[in-house]
Amino acid sequence: MKHPREFTFTEIVVIVAVVAALAALSVPAYKLLVTRARVAAAISVLNTLSSNETSFYQRTGQLPTDIGQINAGNVGSAAPASRYVRSVRLERGGKLVAVLNPTEVAMVSAGSNEVAVVPQPTQSAIRWRCGPNINRNPVAYLLLPMSCQDTITAQ
Repeated sequence: MKHPREFTFTEIVVIVAVVAALAALSVPAYKLLVTRARVAAAISVLNTLSSNETSFYQRTGQLPTDIGQINAGNVGSAAPASRYVRSVRLERGGKLVAVLNPTEVAMVSAGSNEVAVVPQPTQSAIRWRCGPNINRNPVAYLLLPMSCQDTITAQ
């Protein structure tokens, strides 16, 4: 009766090398996907506020000048809570800017942590553009979802 053949040392080294190479490729890709998901969660905060801003515009016919005005008549807080957003501010022209929290969102530093949505009002509605805040600390395009890749500059 023959005994089954055992693995040689060389075969084991090759298997370990292949597994290590796969791990080296997959860990950075996983980190990027997690970061993109966290940035998308932060953008959802801006989407909530932009919806409230649209309601304000439809009621008053003008864009708000203060972030507190956005929630007048709407249920909820002026800045929805998110562990990925450090703060939200309203700039001139109704531009909403979210400052991402670098300690919670990997691959985002204090110098590249802002994403914005900008209203483009018409007579009856608002079209929103979303993208990195080019004028101050923009988030890298790589981290943004495809629906949020407009170039946002000062108004």
